[in-house]
Amino acid sequence: MLNRLSSRLPFNFLTLAYRSLAGILFLGAALLPAGSVAQPPHITALSLPGGPIDTEVTISGANFGADQGNSTVAFNGTAAPVTSWSGSTIIATVPGGASTGNVTVTVAGVASNGLPFTVEPLPGLPSRAQVIAAIEDVNNYWLANNKPGNGDWPEATYFTGDLAAYDATGEQSYLQAAVSWASEHDYSMYRGNTTNYANSQACGQVYIRLYQLNPVELDLAGLTESLNGMVKSSSDNEWTWTDAINMSMPDFAELGAIDNNTAYYSKMYSLYHYTKSTLGLYDSADSLWWENPTYVKTTIHWSRANGWAFAAHAKVLSVLPKSDPHYAEYLSTFQAMAKELANIQVQPGQQPYGYWNADLTGTDYAGPESSGTSFFLYGFAWGMNNGVLDSSYLPVVKNAWNFLANTAIQPPSSSSSCCLLGYVQPAGAGPGPTTANTTEDFGVGAFLLAARQMELLTQ
Repeated sequence: MLNRLSSRLPFNFLTLAYRSLAGILFLGAALLPAGSVAQPPHITALSLPGGPIDTEVTISGANFGADQGNSTVAFNGTAAPVTSWSGSTIIATVPGGASTGNVTVTVAGVASNGLPFTVEPLPGLPSRAQVIAAIEDVNNYWLANNKPGNGDWPEATYFTGDLAAYDATGEQSYLQAAVSWASEHDYSMYRGNTTNYANSQACGQVYIRLYQLNPVELDLAGLTESLNGMVKSSSDNEWTWTDAINMSMPDFAELGAIDNNTAYYSKMYSLYHYTKSTLGLYDSADSLWWENPTYVKTTIHWSRANGWAFAAHAKVLSVLPKSDPHYAEYLSTFQAMAKELANIQVQPGQQPYGYWNADLTGTDYAGPESSGTSFFLYGFAWGMNNGVLDSSYLPVVKNAWNFLANTAIQPPSSSSSCCLLGYVQPAGAGPGPTTANTTEDFGVGAFLLAARQMELLTQ
């Protein structure tokens, strides 16, 4: 129509019309988001219908863009690592923590359609039913044969595990046991709410989990008072033994997340740095920890002390924002420990196997030990569940579970019912021998934490 009118309209009018039309088109293009695509990404096929974590999957389709840039692939919402990207083909790896659901591709903020993918259990692991049975056997035995106890770190470690058992099984009696214990101690710190002593703050991890299940502000008042006193203090030399990292550090990380207050993260790192570097309890040559200054520069690396440290890093990394300036250091320390611990685990060929000696690098205390082994299994399984350790650690996990489930848990006998968790080194100043019948509440708590991560890994 414009062409027919052109012969009848003045030149200046036509010029103005064409320029106006061009301006509108230019303005429309300018308003498009940077990096936008002409057509949304579309997935046509996946090379596999399912597989375990670390499986490579080829995604075929269109409009993916020439290179990845800021585009992403997700398995049911969990971001996946990518090894190859083109406009029509992507090769991605099933990430740790992924669950069954749709695979999607997002380009320039626009999500594709989704195609279903089944995340399968890793091969060679026990079934979820077997893990649940072990949790119930061990926890039911402990609750039936022991009193709740005071609010100190051994009992707190047990109830942290008891709540992990509740998370795995949904068994209300486990939750009620923890609520009763916390209520008995008024949700307070063991040495009073003004304490800065790490062992006395271990109970805070139980109170935090109960708060997450049922948010009652008063339940965190004691812990908040204790930690705020440390945040306001200029002293950073409070944690002079490695165990303290586990007893107190997760409290800072969790409370920082709950209150959205980075002051907790900053103080946590200052305390951690003092223990690790200033005091020198981290042996960077072996990627292991000395329990206290007495052992520094010796060959003695106590298993459970390293278990506390390994578990603490996992707990902190599970809630700390990746934007935190020290996140990378926590992660690299955790991964370095994992590599070394995998190398020194007792391997097949010895019976039993799968455990870690009470002294990790010495020879004085070789033989089964359950508490360190449980904390190590907790860390390895957590790392695989959350994509920070790959499936090359699967044999480590399987062997550790084999020891705990088939050797450490004692079978029924004429004098006792199943199932006591044995080979737990008693509390003390350093590594020592164990027997099949030595057990402790903190060892049971460590096992239950590990078993919860195993239960997640088998889903």
